[in-house]
Amino acid sequence: MPKRKSKSPAQLPQRDDIWYVDTERMRTWAENDDGDLFRPQLVLIINGNTGAVMHTNMQETPLEDADILRELTNTMLGSGQLVKGDAHRPGQVYMQPELASEWLLDELGKLDIQVRTVERPEEIQEMLVQMAGVMFEDDETEVPALLAVEGVTPELVGGVFAAAAAYYRATPWYVLSDEIPLAIDVVNGGG
Repeated sequence: MPKRKSKSPAQLPQRDDIWYVDTERMRTWAENDDGDLFRPQLVLIINGNTGAVMHTNMQETPLEDADILRELTNTMLGSGQLVKGDAHRPGQVYMQPELASEWLLDELGKLDIQVRTVERPEEIQEMLVQMAGVMFEDDETEVPALLAVEGVTPELVGGVFAAAAAYYRATPWYVLSDEIPLAIDVVNGGG
């Protein structure tokens, strides 16, 4: 009879692996099925022993603690892994301090996984920049131009630009200190 896969990470064998988990709001815009633009939220799990990217996933909504735990659990169970191997729990998980919520630490502690908070390594930052470039290099989705926004007219944009240019040319920062309050009133729609 074939061996049944375990559905609970607590039942998996534990190895001395160190996994690094990170999240990033991508700088590139993507389009969902409804045609709305959003900036994808990326979860990245790397095996710190080998440097291999084990798992990545993107979602439209901001990541919550439960999302991070789900991605770690899926990686432990072997589902969605980029690097195939036996299902197992890591001995340690490294993550940035802002990801290490009390709830997440408690949940990983129940699985006998030690958590260490570390700042994002420079290599990971470089990898995220490269991933964004590769994943969206052929994507022609652009952030909508100002004139593409409903209700914005060329006259309005021209007026805002003219006001900003006049303000810049007037160089009020040479005359005003940061201790003097400044108010700008627009009367009759600026006309």
